[in-house]
Amino acid sequence: MSGSGGGGGPPRRRSLDRPIPIPLLPGHSAASGSQSYPDDEAGLLRKLLNRRRQSSAGTLPQQQPLSSAQLRRNRDKLVALLEEGQYSLVEEAGSLGAPSPVPSPITQGLPGDDELLPPQVEESPAYPIGRITIHCTAASYDIKGLREQLEQGGYMCTQFPEALYSRYMRRSGQVTGEIFFFEFGVACFWDLSPTQELKILRQSLQQYEEGKLPTAKVESDTFAFRHVPYSKPSIQNDLITLPTNMVDAHLMKLSISFALAQSTKLSVLEERALTIAAATRNLPMQLAQEGKVAVKSRAVAKLMGRVFIEQAALNLLGSVLDTPDFFWEPGVGDNMQSVYDKVFDYLEMNDRIEILNSRLQVLHELLDMLRLQGQAQHSDFLEIIIILLICVDCLILLFTLAALLGWVGPGGGSIHNQLAGTRWGASLAALLGGGS
Repeated sequence: MSGSGGGGGPPRRRSLDRPIPIPLLPGHSAASGSQSYPDDEAGLLRKLLNRRRQSSAGTLPQQQPLSSAQLRRNRDKLVALLEEGQYSLVEEAGSLGAPSPVPSPITQGLPGDDELLPPQVEESPAYPIGRITIHCTAASYDIKGLREQLEQGGYMCTQFPEALYSRYMRRSGQVTGEIFFFEFGVACFWDLSPTQELKILRQSLQQYEEGKLPTAKVESDTFAFRHVPYSKPSIQNDLITLPTNMVDAHLMKLSISFALAQSTKLSVLEERALTIAAATRNLPMQLAQEGKVAVKSRAVAKLMGRVFIEQAALNLLGSVLDTPDFFWEPGVGDNMQSVYDKVFDYLEMNDRIEILNSRLQVLHELLDMLRLQGQAQHSDFLEIIIILLICVDCLILLFTLAALLGWVGPGGGSIHNQLAGTRWGASLAALLGGGS
């Protein structure tokens, strides 16, 4: 069969090795030397052939590189918070801080033990979406004092390692949201209104803040969540999907909140590092242009102290890098730590920590260079002072010697005569003043 260009030979084939059907016009046969085809069929054939040539030559259009925002958080990626074999463990796991037989505001309304099934609904507006808001307002919280204050106000609280859990209730006793307070100065609110959050931050939490941050330095982040029946726990586009038929839902939310709180705490450290970088931005350029930096050594020492504080908060204090002790408590299964790890990876915490450490290391090297440069300038200044002192000492010595020889001073003549009477004095006088 001839091709569209009229030449003989075997027909071109698709990738599945099937011949491309080309209809013949009436009155033409396969043996004819020239064939014509309808325009739409010929256009389709050309597209198929061009696509095959591009595929074989590797000339398909390349995807655009990800932007910096996309690299920081791949928001479109669906991250399952539990592995396939861990869904049954969620139901069988023991309950840490399990509800007592008597209903209480802290435990009332927990989900039952229904079996988890594969998700039936991908996304539907029928499921309401709630807010998750995280605020870092201080260096740390007095969890013990905060718990006593909340319990005196009628709230039921459950304390975990490094965290305090409570439910927000209206005066009618209706539970409208959940709250997690973390020792490292972060509060996580689930399904509370901005007015309710502000009320808690100002009235209940403010007096238990240690190292309170200025209002401009408070870091906040917002996520969304929804409950979908028979769904698998997942996170995508900052939307957390949780099943409605899961036991110990408060432990699942606590595991997620730990990762979100650490991310917000890390954002505070990132902002501080950027502030230090902005304060030292012009110093390298000034050093390159003038060969020196007009910064006092005390100011450099203060900046180095700020860098050390941020490095210690990131690497030594453990609020950002360490896995919470909560996951080693009896009754908390490995599946909860898996949830924490998946959210931790979704937030790209390891990459952000590495970048922040690199920035702090660059700042440390810059300030250390400025410190050494300041020490060198101080050494040069001391050398100049020493040279001047030596010159002054030489002048004093010459003036004293001239006075002894009688060149200066009122009594210099008698001394000159006395020295001239001796053998060495006459020789010295002849050497120094023989020409006068």
